[in-house]
Amino acid sequence: MASIGTMTCARCAHTFPGAIGNTMYGVRLRCLECDAERLVPWSLLSPPGSLRAPAEDHRVACDRCGRLSLRAGLRPRCPQCGSRDTDMTSVDIVAD
Repeated sequence: MASIGTMTCARCAHTFPGAIGNTMYGVRLRCLECDAERLVPWSLLSPPGSLRAPAEDHRVACDRCGRLSLRAGLRPRCPQCGSRDTDMTSVDIVAD
């Protein structure tokens, strides 16, 4: 389940818009290098008909920086201090 809302940084208390979680259409991958996010269809990450979750490390290139550093399960990076110690404090949209 995906959520879109307001994220708060535990390090500097900065608030910013963000999204976390996966959808029924794909998994949300985030780049370790530039923090770009990409929704990749489940069919590209798991064998057809498989109910297993995709691995944490995917060989998918980032659209922004081109590196093979997209990962599942990463929290958005705080745009002010760069920390990934962020949490969703206000939910605006919840989607499958």
